[in-house]
Amino acid sequence: MRRLMLLAAVASMGCVETYTRRSETRNWADGKILSATPGDKLIAYEDCAHSFVDSSLTALNAQQFEEWCSRHAGLSCQTSCRGFDLTYLGPAPAGKVLRLRYREYSNAMARPVFDADLLYDAEPGRVIVFRGIRLRIISASDEGITVEALPRR
Repeated sequence: MRRLMLLAAVASMGCVETYTRRSETRNWADGKILSATPGDKLIAYEDCAHSFVDSSLTALNAQQFEEWCSRHAGLSCQTSCRGFDLTYLGPAPAGKVLRLRYREYSNAMARPVFDADLLYDAEPGRVIVFRGIRLRIISASDEGITVEALPRR
């Protein structure tokens, strides 16, 4: 608690700098062919912000930043991640319908409000659109699904 109060006091005097580095990972790109078997993630996205407060007023390059965070993990370095994934659940019992599960998470914890099971017609050539992601179905069966990622509109 004292440390936070001290950092707040130093920050109010203008002597503290906050360094932030962002990283984004995703497994798809326009035109990429994606495949999944039932239970596998078809789409995965994660956006992280890594930040820390430094009162020494020294600028750090990316390598120094990583070293500082690894040495001081849990003290002043904070990582905040958010993301989502789309998992292929297989065909629905009704036949030519495929099931997908959309799930959002924040800091590796699922957000139940943002968890949905989705049903789509499994016809080859059909375009699935969800949360701005467009996928064209190439094939879908009990064994798996193959789609093409399309550009966002």
